[in-house]
Amino acid sequence: MQSDVPLNRGLIAGIACVCLALSFAIMLFSTDHANDMWQAAFMKVGVVMGALWLAIPPGAAGLELGKAPLWKVVVGVLMLALLIRVRVPIKLLLPIVLIAAVAVRILRPKPKPRPPREPGVC
Repeated sequence: MQSDVPLNRGLIAGIACVCLALSFAIMLFSTDHANDMWQAAFMKVGVVMGALWLAIPPGAAGLELGKAPLWKVVVGVLMLALLIRVRVPIKLLLPIVLIAAVAVRILRPKPKPRPPREPGVC
């Protein structure tokens, strides 16, 4: 079952701003520590929604985020679970991720050249 729900950048930005504003308001006006949980939750959701808003290109009406290959999703979830379970220090994790990203970029096979198009054919 597949649903075609378009992503609305304005709505995502609004949710991020509201969550961050609520987090800031709770931080300023709360006197007891019982509301720290809500402040942290609104802050995390606001930051994630802000990151999603930055990741979606402007004018992208019909992004297909749900069409990622299953193996990439499984590998990503397993890597996240492993990182959470092992608790790798960030000072060690960042250089490893950067080196892996550079290696993948360099070692990736070059795309094959496409044959030239015939004139008049779309």
